[in-house]
Amino acid sequence: MQIAIVGGGPGGLYFAILMKRLSADHRILLFERDAVDETFGWGVAFAETTLATLRHSDQVTFDALLRHAVMWDQLDVLHRGERVTVRSTPYAGIARQTLVGILRQRALDLGVEIRFGTTVRDVRTLPDADLLVGADGANSLVRRSLADGFVPSLHAGSNKYIWLGVHYRLEALTLAFRRTPAGVFVAHSYPFAADQSSVVIECAEPTWLRAGLDRRSDPDACNYLSDVFAEELSGHLLQSNDRMHWKHFLLVENTHWHTDHAVLVGDALHTVHFSTGAGTRLALEDAIALAAAFGGRDDPRAALPAFETARRPAAAAEQAQARASLSWFEQPDRLLTLSPIDLAHRAIVETHRVEPSRLAELDPAFYARVQQHSGA
Repeated sequence: MQIAIVGGGPGGLYFAILMKRLSADHRILLFERDAVDETFGWGVAFAETTLATLRHSDQVTFDALLRHAVMWDQLDVLHRGERVTVRSTPYAGIARQTLVGILRQRALDLGVEIRFGTTVRDVRTLPDADLLVGADGANSLVRRSLADGFVPSLHAGSNKYIWLGVHYRLEALTLAFRRTPAGVFVAHSYPFAADQSSVVIECAEPTWLRAGLDRRSDPDACNYLSDVFAEELSGHLLQSNDRMHWKHFLLVENTHWHTDHAVLVGDALHTVHFSTGAGTRLALEDAIALAAAFGGRDDPRAALPAFETARRPAAAAEQAQARASLSWFEQPDRLLTLSPIDLAHRAIVETHRVEPSRLAELDPAFYARVQQHSGA
């Protein structure tokens, strides 16, 4: 087959790798807007189940990823100066730049043609292909160009958020809540290297405005937010690796996952709230399911419906969790009336991070504290 992929993030690259493994005869052209030496973002995280899936799908990629990953198995919730620690399933963090580099090299080694520094502005200018894959993110050009076929639905969250990083390794996935004169800020953080962590900070838009974050320079904004979370970051300064872009979370859904010979994966197809930490994982799982649909099929007209049938239920469940998490974190004033133990418990259960029955198994001591605190 002739395959054109728009977008060189993890989802597009991993699909290219898996299709080349299915057949070296597939000619795959991947269009990536960044130059070969550019990639943005801080770190990404994977649950233990995702690691197992990656190992099964491509051992070479898995081995390279594991050599660079850092591991943890707990969630820390910080509130009112108290740290509540909850045991979780194992997680791995890795620098996004490292992950993309691993996937790029694997794809090139298998014979994928990557056209770096190429911004696709019109899908009609792409070479003829049997299959067109839109792996080009939440603002997907492929989805917008073929909107009549995909029928997308886009909804913006009310909070403002930003991705930052810090040259300091946190011990675990960390949720921190801080009330300031401007309002409540929430930080979602996790380690991804020996001395680095990703930090996503969100707040209500009125809080953002009262704090002057619409007017502050990038260094001044980083300093302000570093002061807000000085205790959690042990005094280390937050940093941006690109111009700071405050956003509203964009919930992307599509009525149809494919149209004619085109299909979407990753954020182009469905976004999940950053508090779930599942965006990159879903993109990789989309790639795995899409490649599996072509196992024994060379006709997109048969493979694409099979992909949607097999993948949609799991993706719908992930988006339901993401919507619950989005709503939960958009009510910070209500959350801060809770005690630290109650807040930690609700952060886990009400955002569907862990099922209540599973929580008792993962951390019986914490579960017992919750039961004692609630008087059960």
